[in-house]
Amino acid sequence: MGKVAVTAVGAGLADSRGMGPPEADLSVLPWLCKTRASRRLPMPPITGDVTAQWPPRMHADAGVLGGLDLFTRATGCVIVPLWLASMCWLVAHDMWPGLSADDPPSLQVTDWLKNEGSQVQFAVLDGDGHFGTVWSEYRIEDEAIQRNDLIWLERFPLVRGPVRISVDSAFTPDGLLDEITVKVRNDGIRLKLHGERFHRSFSFTLELGQFEKAFKLPLTEAGFVSAGFNPFGQLADMKVGDRWRMQVFNPVTAVTGMGEEFMPILVEVTGRESLVVDGAVKECLVVQSPNAKAWVDEHGAVQVQELNLPGFGPLRLVRASDFNNESQTRARRHIFDGSSQRGPSWNP
Repeated sequence: MGKVAVTAVGAGLADSRGMGPPEADLSVLPWLCKTRASRRLPMPPITGDVTAQWPPRMHADAGVLGGLDLFTRATGCVIVPLWLASMCWLVAHDMWPGLSADDPPSLQVTDWLKNEGSQVQFAVLDGDGHFGTVWSEYRIEDEAIQRNDLIWLERFPLVRGPVRISVDSAFTPDGLLDEITVKVRNDGIRLKLHGERFHRSFSFTLELGQFEKAFKLPLTEAGFVSAGFNPFGQLADMKVGDRWRMQVFNPVTAVTGMGEEFMPILVEVTGRESLVVDGAVKECLVVQSPNAKAWVDEHGAVQVQELNLPGFGPLRLVRASDFNNESQTRARRHIFDGSSQRGPSWNP
């Protein structure tokens, strides 16, 4: 086989001053073809004059390139507006409400609270009927305002027998939460949470049996702290559009260790609704959060609360027309000793 002239590809093989191509053995062509194929580059068939077809044509059809360019531009015109719209929705619905939240409403000492609202009782209802009872009392002093909640639950997830939860809250004369103590008691449960307000944070200590831990929450997130079964107390001087942040302590997750002890929620006054209470129609403000909803009358008194706590499911708290001191005393004095004795029961 003779030699043919092949156009040099490598640098330095062709003379830029017009010299002709060097001579090469045709036997190197299969190796070159194999190398091109390994790079996924198309190789035209070698027929006729090899010099006329070397190097192989690497360009694509101009119509194909034009179609791909048009498709890329059209895709970008669709994706970019969708991305901008989703980011705007995220800011408007998730970020801006939290950034624009106000301070929590302070506990205000009104004449109604001193007289009619000093003692409040709620029936706790679930899908099966009566679930428990909540008693709330307010004691107004010169240097502080005390709110004492006693919660009696007939059932509790993952434990046997009833559960008693006491929540003692101390407010400053200006109505700001200054200290809170939560105790959970059962035949097999001994839990205590204590928190105090400092300059920039709320400092907590959690005790569960022999286990104890301390932690802090910034006041921007924990300006108000409440227990999960009665998150909304006296809420006066509100208007539609008000929103604030608060922390809700969930004793279920604290006892079982299945989740965080505190649930940060964003609360907002969303509107007004009419509610029938003891046969009378009352105009109420509607206070909502992702897991709770409350109807508050013109005195700031919560008439109905709806909760959805992890481990319990939907619960409904309905304000009672009276306050049963006898049942409250039995619940407070009940001794948990491991027996199956049931505590007081109150039927609405």
